[in-house]
Amino acid sequence: MRSSLSGLMNRPRRTNVYLNIYELLSFDKYNGYLVPIGLGAYHSGVEVYGEEISFGYHEGDFSGIFSIEPRTAPECKFVCVTSLSERSSSERVFD
Repeated sequence: MRSSLSGLMNRPRRTNVYLNIYELLSFDKYNGYLVPIGLGAYHSGVEVYGEEISFGYHEGDFSGIFSIEPRTAPECKFVCVTSLSERSSSERVFD
């Protein structure tokens, strides 16, 4: 019986994948002119399994690829979210 429970725990589960879009606060005065004409300085992150993964440069110790609480990118203003897909895979793929 134990092996069947173990198999259930290791089975892939389905989750939605989202693209979170932000305006960069450091470009706020420029975005005021650019956003109305469809341009601007943006940042994005991919949200999967309750984490947001993105890439960026920051002063300090977390430049490069990093993981944060969804929709809380530092030095950014959250704008919108777009659903990319639903996928089925183990969370271990993202560890």
